[in-house]
Amino acid sequence: MEIRMTQIARIRDNTSERRLQAERLIGASALQEAQALRFSVFSEEFNARLNGAEQGLDIDDYDVHCSHIGVRDLNTGRLVATTRLLDHNAASTLGRFYSEEEFSLHGLVHLQGPILELGRTCVDPAYRNGGTIAVLWSELAEVLNEGGYSYLMGCASIPMHDGGIQAHAIMQRLRERYLCNEHLRAEPKNPLPTLDIPSNVICDAPGCQDLWRTLLGRRFPGRRRLHPAQARRSVPALRPPLQGGRVMSRARGYARVVRVLLVVALGLTIAGAFAVLERTRIGGSMERRQRWSRWFMARLTNALPFRVTVTGQLPTQPMLWVSNHVSWTDIALLGMLAPLSFLSKAEVRTWPVAGWLALKAGTLFIRRGSGDSRLIQKQMCNHLQQGNALLIFPEGTTTDGRSLRTFHGRLLSSAIEAGVPIQPVAIGYSRDGKPDPIAPFIGDDDLLSHLRRLFANEQSDVHIHLLTPIPTADQERAALAFKAQQAVQVALFGEPVTGESVIGKQVSGEPAQPSEVASRSARAA
Repeated sequence: MEIRMTQIARIRDNTSERRLQAERLIGASALQEAQALRFSVFSEEFNARLNGAEQGLDIDDYDVHCSHIGVRDLNTGRLVATTRLLDHNAASTLGRFYSEEEFSLHGLVHLQGPILELGRTCVDPAYRNGGTIAVLWSELAEVLNEGGYSYLMGCASIPMHDGGIQAHAIMQRLRERYLCNEHLRAEPKNPLPTLDIPSNVICDAPGCQDLWRTLLGRRFPGRRRLHPAQARRSVPALRPPLQGGRVMSRARGYARVVRVLLVVALGLTIAGAFAVLERTRIGGSMERRQRWSRWFMARLTNALPFRVTVTGQLPTQPMLWVSNHVSWTDIALLGMLAPLSFLSKAEVRTWPVAGWLALKAGTLFIRRGSGDSRLIQKQMCNHLQQGNALLIFPEGTTTDGRSLRTFHGRLLSSAIEAGVPIQPVAIGYSRDGKPDPIAPFIGDDDLLSHLRRLFANEQSDVHIHLLTPIPTADQERAALAFKAQQAVQVALFGEPVTGESVIGKQVSGEPAQPSEVASRSARAA
C-alpha cells in the first residue's frame, strides 16, 4: 500500500487532542479502508442499499477510475474521512460522470477547462467537525492546484426520513446564495417533493454548517489558487433612526394587521367550503380537513412577526403530539408542520371567528370539570386509530415561556389505547437572546391587545424542537407524562429536573439556544 502524506493538523475536542493527517489513498488496501468507512456511514447510518454489503464494503464500478483521498487519526491509525475524485478524462472513458446517474448535466458542454467531480464523501460520526473537513479539503486543494482543474462539481445524498425538511433547508440555502446561471444548472431526474413551508421558516439542516463554511469557489483562475467562499457575515441592523420611528412602527403594525386579516378571510372561505360539503355530504373527511388546515396555518405563520427555526424529524406515522404552551400562536406554528388536529378547551368554541375556524378544522373540545373526560379520551383514541395525528397541551394552560407546568397524564391514555407513540415538542420564543416577554398569551390577555403588542415590535425568534418519540407500549400514563416533560425541559432549558421538582413546582430558567442552527432574517410586512 502506498500512501502519500501531505497535511497534519492538531485538532482539540472536548476530551483529547487529535492528530489528523490528510492522505492520498493508493492501492487495494487503502481503497478497501475507504470502502469500509463509506459502508459504515451510508449503510449502517443511513440504511442505503450498497453493492458489497456482504463484505461490509461500499463497492461500485467508479472506484477503480477514481483517485481517493482521506484523513487519518494518527493517534488511533483509523481512517476517519474520505472522498473520491473523478476527472473529465476518466469520465470520458466511462462515458459519464457519477452525478449523471441522478442529474441531467447538459450545462457541462458550456464549460471551458478541465473538470473534477467530488463524490462519496463521508466522515466518521465522532469526527464531524470543522477541523476534520478542513484537513480533507486542504488535500483536495492540493489536488486541484496540481491538476489545474477549472471546475469542481459533485452531488450529495440527503436523508428523506424527516419528510424532506433537511433537503428543503439545503436547497433553500443553495437557491438563495449559490444559484448559478440557468444554462449551467443541473436538472434532477428524480426531483425533490414540494414542501409547503412559509418563507419565514428556517429548517435546520444538521451538519451542514461546515459545508457552508468550506464551500469551494465555482471557478479557479489561471494561477491555480483555491478560493474558498467568504465567511458569512451578519447584515448590520438598521440604525435606530430608521427603524424606531413612531410613524414607521405604526405603518408596520397596520400592514401586518391587514395581512393577518386577509389570511383569516381566506381561512373563513375554506371553512365555509367545508360547511357546504358537510351539508351536501359530498366530502369533508378529517384527512382533507387536516391537509387544508395545515395549508392555512402555513399562511398564518407567514403573516406573523416571527423568524422560525425547526429542528428534528417529522413523524412518519400518526402520533399524539404533546407540547408546552406559551401562546395562541403555538397552534399556527405547530399546525403548519404536519397535518394535525388539536384538543382545545371548550371556551375556544365560543370565540368569534376563531372558534368557528377551529371547529371546521377538526378541533376536539374538552370542558374542564364536566366529567366527560372518558368520552373525550374515547374520541381521541378513535381519532388516532383512524390514522389522524393529534396535538394536546398537557400543561392545561399557557406560561410565560420561562418555566414548565406539570404535564398532566390523564389524556395520554388515548395514545396507550390507540397504540401510537408520543411525539414531544418544545417551542420557545426569544428576543435578543432572552425569553420573549411579548409573545406569551397569559393571564387576562385578550386577543386584540396581544396582536397589537406583537405587531408593534420587531420580529422575534421561535425555536421548535421535534424531539425523539416515546413508545407507549406497556407504559403508565403518569410515566409517559413525566418522560415527555423531561424531554421538553431539556430541550428548552438544557437540564432535566428531578421527579419531585417536576411534580411539586414550576421550573424556571433561560432557554438554551440550539447549536449550529441555520437562521436568517425573514421578510415580514
